[in-house]
Amino acid sequence: MKKILILFLLISGNLLSQEIIGNWTGTLVFGIQKIELSILIEREGQALKASMDIPEQGVVKNKAARVLFEAKNFEISFPQFNIVYKAKLSEQLDLIGDFMQNGFSIPLVLKKGVIVLERPQTPKGPFNYTTEEITFKNLKASIDLAGTLTLPKDKKNFPLAIIISGSGPQNRNGDLFGHSLYYVIAHHLSQNGIGVLRYDERGVGASEGDFKTGSIDTFSDDVVSAMSYLKSRKDLSRNSLGLIGHSLGGIIAPNVASQTKEIDFLILLAAPGVSGDSLMLRQKEIIERKMGLPEVQITQGQHLMRSLYDILIQHTNSGQTLEEQINQKLTQTYGVKLPEQQRLAIIKQLTSKEILSLIKANPSQNLEKLKIPMIVLNGNLDLQVNAADNLTAIKKALKNNPKAQIKSIENLNHLFQESLSGEISEYYTNTQTISPEVLEIISSWIVGLKNKR
Repeated sequence: MKKILILFLLISGNLLSQEIIGNWTGTLVFGIQKIELSILIEREGQALKASMDIPEQGVVKNKAARVLFEAKNFEISFPQFNIVYKAKLSEQLDLIGDFMQNGFSIPLVLKKGVIVLERPQTPKGPFNYTTEEITFKNLKASIDLAGTLTLPKDKKNFPLAIIISGSGPQNRNGDLFGHSLYYVIAHHLSQNGIGVLRYDERGVGASEGDFKTGSIDTFSDDVVSAMSYLKSRKDLSRNSLGLIGHSLGGIIAPNVASQTKEIDFLILLAAPGVSGDSLMLRQKEIIERKMGLPEVQITQGQHLMRSLYDILIQHTNSGQTLEEQINQKLTQTYGVKLPEQQRLAIIKQLTSKEILSLIKANPSQNLEKLKIPMIVLNGNLDLQVNAADNLTAIKKALKNNPKAQIKSIENLNHLFQESLSGEISEYYTNTQTISPEVLEIISSWIVGLKNKR
């Protein structure tokens, strides 16, 4: 959904009114539901370009395919969401028009301004640590990855940690739903004497490459490249080094650690322990039940996705392509009831390298190999990585590792926010980015390891 080809419509310079340039915000009203969105319109040479944010739905800087502004008439389209907005610039300099998606039209007024979110944990200077903007090379992929390294001041031999992000294209700060989860974690750790490297994933932010090439194995290569960078620096080469993996990063971290002796500790946050296909089926079931879907519909969905996952797992290169097999199954099941655009979107998502590698993943195989110090945390309200299922599997895999600690924390969701229900809608409405208790557990544990050495 976030991987979009940017197209610019060239317009003669005298039609590019300065009135349209800038940030615009408005609220979509669906009955009792209200959703804030913002559109940023910029000039690039003789062209207009635009991007849209819908923080509540995790939509960030999605690029418009077309932008038109002529004689006070404005039109913008986002075909990846089947969205078109048509409006007219009023005398009061407001955009007054209609937001159209999938055949539905809703009045929408946009005014100049930005969405202001209350996020009290977002770090603000001055800081008691140094900040370096760095790049490191993944030689295997021939790409440069960009990140931020925060280091304690006037200290030597402090622990170092690399943050490994969850699924989907993410930048170094982990910006999602208006929160900067990985920035807040890095800030807390470096305030407490721990160096942290966080970086933009391949094809994201300032990093080179293409996110579409990303799988558990290639993301692991990126982590190894980050490790090599830190080990290449004379001022850091002797420091202890650990990995902090969140969600999908909680599969990548053990995958890397199982193949090297250079990792001294692991922190796994909402990490999967069951197989990827089981994880996704359970996630779907839990979320749909929370939404109040009928049990018959939930069961039907489980049967369909199980059959699709079996296709992904068992597919060979002979005969039909993976896309053809999934298309055939969806067509047989739904026929014309499933619109073509929706069917194609499902096929594209399921056959992405990241999702394919997740569905086929068996995290326990790597966890069983590890004997290094580890702490595994999960919130008991996590709807995406169920704590009971996954911590049980992880505990079993780590039964021969006396240095592993496993903990389920009450009333925390997948982002480790203090939560009432764990529902995804709370990610945005919650002003807390991450529980202070979790930050303290992580930093105290790492510092405690250092003191034991």
